Amino acid sequence: MAQADSLFALACQQANLTAQPGKQAMKGAERDRMALEGNGRWTHSVDLDGAHAKSEAQSPRWDYGLGLRRQGAAECAVWVEPHPANSTGEVEKMLAKLRWLQDKLKQPAYAKLAALTQDASQQNLPVYVWLCSGGCTIRPGTREARLLAKAGLHGPRRQLKL
Repeated sequence: MAQADSLFALACQQANLTAQPGKQAMKGAERDRMALEGNGRWTHSVDLDGAHAKSEAQSPRWDYGLGLRRQGAAECAVWVEPHPANSTGEVEKMLAKLRWLQDKLKQPAYAKLAALTQDASQQNLPVYVWLCSGGCTIRPGTREARLLAKAGLHGPRRQLKL
């Protein structure tokens, strides 16, 4: 599929971001921990952290956005942040990154990405995902896990299967 045929790629273009085919914007090890079941496919991906590294060097930037299309469903967007989960102190860092991303998605240039994100939510997909790198000490049912869930952040998890 040509980039122009991907709603995610077009939305990235509107936001002045460079979309890569499939999961290519992600690092190899992180890319390998993400899978789509059935006939779904990753359309494009974007490295938000890299795109904003110079202009927002001190901000708690989110790493990746991914466009995906599952069989019989419209293209949508999910957001993945590989980040250590080896202490409960990482939860506040992740919540700050999530706030940064959600603020971006409210900006007019990001309107199409926000709409694709809403489409993922309507398809009952986890929209914001913490992909743990290294140890994972934050367990389901803990105070920290409840804070993450309340904010709409899924994880931390070692793999993402949709």
